[in-house]
Amino acid sequence: MNEFVDLMTKRRSVRKFQSKMIRNAELDQVLYAGLYAASGMGRQPCYFVAVRDPETRNLLSSMNARILETPDKDPFYGAPVVIVVFADTASPTYLYDGSLALGNMMNAAHAVGLGSCWVHRAKEEFETATGKLLLKEWGLPETVEGIGHLVLGYPAEEELPAPAPRKEDHVIFLMEKKQFPALVDILGEDSICLHGTATSKEEAIREAGQILVDLNCAGSEYIESMLQREQDFSTYLGNGAAIAHGTVWGRTRIRKTGVAMVRYDDGIPFGEETATLVFAAAGVGDDHMDLVQQICVAIQNETVIKALHEAQTYDDVKAALKNLMLYK
Repeated sequence: MNEFVDLMTKRRSVRKFQSKMIRNAELDQVLYAGLYAASGMGRQPCYFVAVRDPETRNLLSSMNARILETPDKDPFYGAPVVIVVFADTASPTYLYDGSLALGNMMNAAHAVGLGSCWVHRAKEEFETATGKLLLKEWGLPETVEGIGHLVLGYPAEEELPAPAPRKEDHVIFLMEKKQFPALVDILGEDSICLHGTATSKEEAIREAGQILVDLNCAGSEYIESMLQREQDFSTYLGNGAAIAHGTVWGRTRIRKTGVAMVRYDDGIPFGEETATLVFAAAGVGDDHMDLVQQICVAIQNETVIKALHEAQTYDDVKAALKNLMLYK
């Protein structure tokens, strides 16, 4: 992994700091990262107030705590330095620009060995009478708005907090369109099982997934990826059919495009629904969504579903699918 990207993935918010003051050289690098953050049309609407003075730092902390309605707590977690980020509301992208600057500085802080945390309520803080007096004292325009505080210091603990699990399905790939073969051409004779033996949802996903593994479309880890997706949300899509397929990162394990279909005469419980047809889809790159879309179209066609339920041979399955014309 690229060194810079690796650094960003290892950054964590720190909420316990040493009282030791950070060095000027470290603070300067963090501020430069803020100054060089991207901004809409290069307008650079952000202002940074670097607070090292304990009296001012404690004043801001007490103001923030009152807004938070926890007057006895320090919302800055004991950090000795606070950078207050403002942005001029005259810029249409001021809120995004201020957020980008904060993000840049958080990554820079981690790079130079500092802990950091974004603390909110700067907007409310500087809408108070005291806040407005501070803005005037610091020579900032009346049109600025508080975006956030970046609290800085040396972490009090050697180990950074563990990362929360990433939401893999929040990444959606839209690839260049290309001609894709019809489902009927992908679903080979070795891809179907007309009499599945599973009795539970997990077993059914494993049974359909194993066909993909046997066809060398993916390794066994892809089955675990399909089960993970099923934990996140049900793949049952109606008309007695479900489409098991892997998470975004699980799809990186796919070796070649393939699909499996298993039929269960007695049905398999998928939550409150019952699936009699369980498909397993594995598509390389942008093939994946094309494949899932084709199966969805088949599932929504009552005639096709009826024919798949009645099919006795592979030729019957092909005949059920060959008239769906959306595929090419």
